[in-house]
Amino acid sequence: MIQYQLQLDDEGPELHAYSVRVSGRARSVSLRVLPDLGLEITVPRRFDQSAIPEIVRENREWIEQAVADIKSRGLDKREPWPPQQLQLAAINQQLNITFAELPEGSDKWRAEMQADQLVLMTPGSRADQRDMVARLVASLLKRKARQYLEPLTALHAEEQGMTYGKLSVRGQRTLWGSYSSSGTLSLNYKLLFLPPELVDYVVLHELAHTRHMDHSRAFWRLLDKMIPGARDLDDQVNDAATLVPRWLERA
Repeated sequence: MIQYQLQLDDEGPELHAYSVRVSGRARSVSLRVLPDLGLEITVPRRFDQSAIPEIVRENREWIEQAVADIKSRGLDKREPWPPQQLQLAAINQQLNITFAELPEGSDKWRAEMQADQLVLMTPGSRADQRDMVARLVASLLKRKARQYLEPLTALHAEEQGMTYGKLSVRGQRTLWGSYSSSGTLSLNYKLLFLPPELVDYVVLHELAHTRHMDHSRAFWRLLDKMIPGARDLDDQVNDAATLVPRWLERA
């Protein structure tokens, strides 16, 4: 990821930082503003990045509104760094994060889970290596999430008389889960940070898509039978992103 700065207003002193992420899966340019990370622009491979400053200028009003929204919701407060703890509400566990320096001559980052600790072995300074820390933690949490979500999903499917092809545990940026027509049910490892009742809801929501691929009235009627109060739970899930450490977005 490449970091840039752009003077949006030639008459003003404020500089707006942004980063560019090149994605082989992207089909078009997308912009989003994230707490702590600022403006992130995702572009397809072989996109002419010289066009980006003009795209930012054209979207200035939207960018400033997104920044104002983050500030109004109190999400602009920086999280302490380096991270020391993770609260995994889904499994009622607190994980302590500890750092250890790699032996001299070694530069390959490593991470391992030890009981209630995540041990990150890093070369030299860790404070300015946030992307790598996030990727290491995310990789360990994905394994932990699979151990939790795989039997939970199988249990709910059996109780509801539903089937799916396979389970995928990923790190989606904007989705808690999804279900594809090929039968793959995908869940976000960040569900570990949600309370158990919301995790149950997300799993059941995706299982309901095995019967209805849309969000029709029939879908909501089925889901409400599976888990009463589905609409209210859906609202809670939509607001649950604040439970996830924002720095994990760097993974």
